[in-house]
Amino acid sequence: MEEENKLLEHHNQMIDANNNQLNRSSMLLLENMSNMDEHIDRVLFMLEEFISIPDKLGEIFTDINKVQLKLMFFLGI
Repeated sequence: MEEENKLLEHHNQMIDANNNQLNRSSMLLLENMSNMDEHIDRVLFMLEEFISIPDKLGEIFTDINKVQLKLMFFLGI
């Protein structure tokens, strides 16, 4: 009976150790997922900025054309 209790205690200790390791692994996984989520947010922000460049360039060229037209009108061209 005492051997069985020792064996059970040993198994319980092993189970506890495995549970602790699993908990640590889960925490690390959650931390890594959080970091990945932050990186994805940054990449999406940069992508949105990159995608908006043609619109911004279009606005700049439109403004340049307006200035040219005003200048041409002022100069009588």
